[in-house]
Amino acid sequence: MRFHHHMVHVRDLPRATRFYCDALHLEPADRHSYDGTELVYLRGRDGIEVELIRPASWTFDDGPSRGHSHIAFTVEDLAREHARLAECGLSPGPIADYVAEGRLQTRFFYLHDPEGNEIEFLQGMGRYARAEGNTAMPLTNPAGSGFTEDAARSFTPDASFYFDEAVYKAELRGIFSRSWLYFCHGSELPEPGDYVTGEIAGQSVYVIRGRDGMIRGFFNVCQHRAHQLLTGSGNVKNAIRCPYHSWTYEFDGALRGAPKCEEVEGFDRASVRLAQIGVDVIGGFVFVNLDKSARPLRESVPHFGEKLLAMCPEAERLRFVKRQDFAIRANWKVVVENFLENYHSFYSGPAHRQLSDVIDQDTYRWSIEGKVIEFLGRGGSAERLPYAMRGERRFTGRNEGFQIVFLWPNMAFLILPGANMLLVFLMNPDGAEKTAEPLLYFGLDGGMDEGTESAVEWFNDILGPEDVELVESVQRGLHSMGYTRGRLMVDPGQKEAWSEHFIHHFNQLNVKAITAAA
Repeated sequence: MRFHHHMVHVRDLPRATRFYCDALHLEPADRHSYDGTELVYLRGRDGIEVELIRPASWTFDDGPSRGHSHIAFTVEDLAREHARLAECGLSPGPIADYVAEGRLQTRFFYLHDPEGNEIEFLQGMGRYARAEGNTAMPLTNPAGSGFTEDAARSFTPDASFYFDEAVYKAELRGIFSRSWLYFCHGSELPEPGDYVTGEIAGQSVYVIRGRDGMIRGFFNVCQHRAHQLLTGSGNVKNAIRCPYHSWTYEFDGALRGAPKCEEVEGFDRASVRLAQIGVDVIGGFVFVNLDKSARPLRESVPHFGEKLLAMCPEAERLRFVKRQDFAIRANWKVVVENFLENYHSFYSGPAHRQLSDVIDQDTYRWSIEGKVIEFLGRGGSAERLPYAMRGERRFTGRNEGFQIVFLWPNMAFLILPGANMLLVFLMNPDGAEKTAEPLLYFGLDGGMDEGTESAVEWFNDILGPEDVELVESVQRGLHSMGYTRGRLMVDPGQKEAWSEHFIHHFNQLNVKAITAAA
């Protein structure tokens, strides 16, 4: 068996301990108590771990309903496992077939613990074959039973959703390998042969401007012996040359030449091409998708480009000015959630309380349209801003001082009041519990006026570090034995600035993508 770490709430801890030890070949490995809450960790030889929790004051009335907890895992011999459980008197349900797309996907049965929680056993076959290593993501409900469809009544995803390696690997497969992601700005590729390299979901890729002016993207790997072709950014004069054996490629990915290829029997140079990735350019910004067959971003999310250009019609003329990097010890979803919700702005540190001076909360409004979330509000008066404001805005788009266009899964385009710059705010996963957060500033003339520089310094040096402290503390807290999940604070009408329904929508998109790729 290969298990995902599971947390299960129970009323009768001794009885539950006996049940899970018998049903899953587990043994008690550790016990803790925390402010009246009792915890038992059960582990098996193959990396199995189940955490049983009897909270001091938690009841099934103010948490997930009894019988709704669900854990799932695969076994090599489903029939044998079913017979073993029956011999133990644990009453497994009947074995059933799961058929989809006209063929058998797997077989499964359910077992319920004494308190109604559900355990699903699946035959390890096909797409349900056991993953390598010690753990496998649960095949259903990766966010946990408390995260429900109704935002107004939902809890957050379970803590393990934010640190489990299996969930992270599923996100790389289901989200970051199949989504449109920011890569660079077209102004960084002004001439034919100009290129930029980067990493997406652990894959090295690059984009390059062709002699025809088109920007194309490729996996950064030679088709001969897998040596990487390019590093950093720069310009290729004639052809891309592999440093290993000097195979050369045209800017469109076709093989130009390979030493001695004419002496190799049956070598077909025309059949060798670099593996291409999807590229789309909107408002001068270059987006990539590892799935070359994906619909263009402008077609699949047409309102994104509309909102971006409504905010900054001059986007195509922008030039890169400045970059600030934060290396954050927190899961990327924790960072995105902190970015999306305004609840903490009223109550956390001094820099966040200054946001009430930056954004006029009385005019603060938003919209959620699929993968796009938009925030708009008037800027605070020059006298109240925590940074200097000088000069008039040079962008000719909407006149709201504060504007954000967020594109799922992890990027935002932002304008601050009194600042003549557009910020590209990225929250890139760098492991299950690390996030790389580059802040990329763009202006119309490659520079910043004094007021814009002041706003950028406030954002980078005051607000940014305070946010980092908040999310890193959350990440540490997610490992606490005293926490499983928390109640989302959602305004029933979803009209108040403090409402956390943005977090719910964001994670609905995440869960859908993860389960679709499972």
